[in-house]
Amino acid sequence: FNFNSFAILTLVLLLIVSIIGKLLTGIIGGRLYGLSNRRSAISGLSIINRGEFSIAISQYIGITFFPLISIYIFSIAILGTLTAQFAPRIAKFFAKPKQNKN
Repeated sequence: FNFNSFAILTLVLLLIVSIIGKLLTGIIGGRLYGLSNRRSAISGLSIINRGEFSIAISQYIGITFFPLISIYIFSIAILGTLTAQFAPRIAKFFAKPKQNKN
C-alpha cells in the first residue's frame, strides 16, 4: 500500500464522515430522548470512539488496505477519547447555556 495524496485524502474523508455521523447520531438520539441541546451534543461527542467494527471488517478487505484501516482505527480511537474527555467544553460551541434573566 502506497501512502500518496489519494490515500491521505481518503483517510481524512473517512474520519470526517464517521465523526459527523456519530456526532449527529448522538445529537438526534439525545433530542428524541428529550435531552437538551447541550446534553445531546455531549452524548454525540462521547460516542465518537464507539461502535468501531473496522477491526472485524478489515479481515475481509484484504492486506492491501490494512495500513489505511489501521491508521483510521488508531486515529478515531485517539480523537474519540479526546472528544469524550472534553465533551462538556466542546458542547458549549453547539448550544449556549441558558442565561439567567434578572
